[in-house]
Amino acid sequence: MGRQDWQRGASNTGVITFLLAVANEADRRHIAAAAEENNPPLEQASWIAAIVGVLLMIIFYVLDKTLKRPRSSSDEEDRREVRAEETGRSEPAATPDRGTDIPPVKTIVPDTEMIDRDGEQAELRSRLLDGPGGIVVVSGGRGVGKSRLVAEVLADLESSQERQGQACPRIFRHEADPDLQVRLDVLIGDMGRLLDERPTAPDAFIGASSLDRLKAALEALGDVSMVSIIDHAENLLNPETGQLLDSELDAAFEFLTTAPQQHRVTVVLVTRLPPKAPAHRKWPAARPPITVRGLGREDFTEYLRTLDDVCGHGLTGALARHYDRLQGNPRLAEMAHAILESPEYDPIRLSRSLTGAGDVSRVLTGHLVRSLDPAGAHVLEALDAFGTSIDAGAVSTLLAEEHSENEVVDALTSLVSKRVVRETPDGRYYVPPSDSAWLLEGIAEADRPNAEKRTKLLIRAGIELADRHVRNPGGVEDLRFHFAELRAMMRTGMPTWAFRRLEDLDRELRRWNCGFLLLRQRETLRRQLGTTDRLMRNENALGHLYASDGDFSKASKAYGDALRCADDRQDLDNRARIRANLAGAYWWDNDVNSAYDSYARARDESEELMRSDPERCRDLLIVQMGTLEKMADCHRHWGRYDEAIQLAEEAFGVPEKPEYPDTAEARDHAARRIGITLKMARWRVELGETDTVEPLIMIAGREMNARNEDWLWASYLAGLAGYRLQRHHFDQAIDAAKQAVELALKYGDPITLPQARATLGAAYLMRDDIDLAEAARHIEGAARYRRQGGPLIVPALRALISLAAPEQVSESDDATTLFRQLLAETEKRIKRDRRDRRDITAWNYRGFALCGLNGKSDLDDARKAFETACVKTTPPAPNRVDPLVRLLERLDEYGGSPGRLQPVIQALPAAGTRPAEA
Repeated sequence: MGRQDWQRGASNTGVITFLLAVANEADRRHIAAAAEENNPPLEQASWIAAIVGVLLMIIFYVLDKTLKRPRSSSDEEDRREVRAEETGRSEPAATPDRGTDIPPVKTIVPDTEMIDRDGEQAELRSRLLDGPGGIVVVSGGRGVGKSRLVAEVLADLESSQERQGQACPRIFRHEADPDLQVRLDVLIGDMGRLLDERPTAPDAFIGASSLDRLKAALEALGDVSMVSIIDHAENLLNPETGQLLDSELDAAFEFLTTAPQQHRVTVVLVTRLPPKAPAHRKWPAARPPITVRGLGREDFTEYLRTLDDVCGHGLTGALARHYDRLQGNPRLAEMAHAILESPEYDPIRLSRSLTGAGDVSRVLTGHLVRSLDPAGAHVLEALDAFGTSIDAGAVSTLLAEEHSENEVVDALTSLVSKRVVRETPDGRYYVPPSDSAWLLEGIAEADRPNAEKRTKLLIRAGIELADRHVRNPGGVEDLRFHFAELRAMMRTGMPTWAFRRLEDLDRELRRWNCGFLLLRQRETLRRQLGTTDRLMRNENALGHLYASDGDFSKASKAYGDALRCADDRQDLDNRARIRANLAGAYWWDNDVNSAYDSYARARDESEELMRSDPERCRDLLIVQMGTLEKMADCHRHWGRYDEAIQLAEEAFGVPEKPEYPDTAEARDHAARRIGITLKMARWRVELGETDTVEPLIMIAGREMNARNEDWLWASYLAGLAGYRLQRHHFDQAIDAAKQAVELALKYGDPITLPQARATLGAAYLMRDDIDLAEAARHIEGAARYRRQGGPLIVPALRALISLAAPEQVSESDDATTLFRQLLAETEKRIKRDRRDRRDITAWNYRGFALCGLNGKSDLDDARKAFETACVKTTPPAPNRVDPLVRLLERLDEYGGSPGRLQPVIQALPAAGTRPAEA
């Protein structure tokens, strides 16, 4: 064994140590449980031996695969450079796929001619060649031949244009799947690769938003023709509404459809689910979809004859009589044909199984799976264990004890040809998610793994997936193998191990405010976590997820269960943390009084613990910092600026204490100083103390530069944009908010994204050079993320934009309805505020809603609402309503009776003290 082999083996000692720790913990807990039940530990020996056996298997598997497969870091860099050249963008350093020396399997579905598709082919060819550019939808049920239709047209285009000496459109192919969405940046990347081949590339690509970069790229491309294919595009859509899940992609498709300049950029969506869009979007209905349906009876019979010609079997007559059951679907015909090729099946048996069948595809797939040989069955089990698209080398590694590489390759070829397994364009294989729940049921009983073997297979699949983790992930899209590993571990029946993997993944996701992606997994594991420590941590996390989603009854129960676990364990440290999190749920629910009481109690409990045992309880300084910050927010909510600023300053100073812990968690929490500083800057502006603000902005900038972490920049820039909006530096606010949106989209941050979008919407409305279209786009984007009870600025802006530009919002959302909804929400908040009804923001937006309704009595009540907010604010904050004054002026301008709101506006304290626009 060489030195490098030992080094590779040593790199896996962390995995082995962890596995041995699991074994020891399982052993200890099980013996303790046996003692409590008066059972001798030896009676449990077989159970412990089984666990230890599994873990030893894992250890030897890790060592074996490490020592047998030497890797070269230079090879990894070479592969990454090649991929960067192919895709036009660099990718994060990642562990290379194991077994990539096995080339992708070149599987071929029977090479038959397209039948009865002349009309669809001609239409698609015309749209791609003759334009105009935009969105082309190719829709139809599964297996009718959508992807093949597109592939045939593109192949014909490339060959015919080459023969005629004409330039063929540059073609890019993408596949949307549930794990890895196709985003706008992917399409911009396609354009960028074309522009790199031209003399100059646009400078507008640098530091601009995605939509701005798309516009710049489109202009730079001129009349260059480009086609981007997105297969399985139904994965981009909300299955309930049919609308795109990604609002940026929705806006991009709208621009490509309605762009003022002629262009030759076409995006082809190949989808089972026809896309829809809000009423004000034109792109889905701009051109009718190219619909691919099942073949007519005569054409279906002709297709069966071509299958017979290719495969050498006379099965046309046997299958043609099942036209109605097979729905004229070419894929179902190919599956039935493959079934009848097996000597175990005959037309009579197949006919009986199809009679009365509900899901024909499922019945046929079941027949195919039951006819598999052992190698095919094992490959199918391996793909199911991976749970995501994976390379042939990984499958071969997983099955190395049972099958050779050639056997695995042959099995993959057969499974893809039979349409049981799918293959991606880059040579990865997967079982369709819709099939995975029932596909393995069809495997012959003798070939199915027993429970122990199944567990081993899942564990080994998890290890292979862990080997493929992207190091230093740049966004959620880089965590595909992390999620797949977690799924595999959850299926092993070993919840302790699965929970550890979940916690590791959660730490990555929380950097981008994406912990909500683990909600389903946490709900599943809560029923399996037997120790109060793990149960407490899981319920605490679930409480936060429920609260952030607006389900406060579930949040309250989860936090209550977590608190009971902490009490049972006498875990006073975590009790203080959970209480602070419960306070956060109250805050999200606009129950500010309960939030403040819980924050104060958590602060007091943590301070008491730190006094009693300062060394052990140093981590509670993190809790103290968070509670002080949120108590400051509560006071500002009530209009008590002196108390708010004092508490914010205390929170800012906590990380400067010498006893503040030097841990990764503590350092991450210390980053809140940036947000605290920007808050204090905005509050000082609201008080009119503008001369004290710039030093605070400089402090926030220094803190940010000292960290220089991309995922923090989004939050910082969104806060900075809000401050600049308050100062009427509208163009600067727009620049900062655009950058915040770009970073939030990159990291999938659902907290920062609506905040930055709301700022953009307000800035475009408030500046002198008003831009209603851009304002509406960003306001609608912010509204997608807002839950009931969220920031009132979003429904206020939507109501205003529906009055100023009704064509930009849904037809069902008329201005009067939106203003009434805003009024109802503010009244609910005011009534809920038990302490002298001091919800200053709610009073101000109540006044704004009443102005929008615009009746005489409404305007009198609006003036009273603004006066109430002013009286309850101490000390006076003349600039707090300043942005609202600007929006009221827009409301007066677009409300149909210019000047009607001027008496209300002039009565506001900020009306005569507004700074000039910068």
